[in-house]
Amino acid sequence: MEKRHRPDFAALNNHFQFEGQFLDATPYGFGHINDTYVARFQQPDGSIHRYIIQRINHHVFKKPEDVMHNMKLEIGR
Repeated sequence: MEKRHRPDFAALNNHFQFEGQFLDATPYGFGHINDTYVARFQQPDGSIHRYIIQRINHHVFKKPEDVMHNMKLEIGR
């Protein structure tokens, strides 16, 4: 079985519009295709916001940009 690469979650903050200061990220669930994590960000008022982050398996989805395009189309409905 292939060892899965753990993303640099702090660096992801530069590519997305997460609110708050990155605290940590832990695996979430038990997917067989994609890797899913819950990331925690502390807000200025001290509260914690959680975000679900999913890494698309590029061995299964050969064109992840097409997956993202389709998601944007579905969200816009």
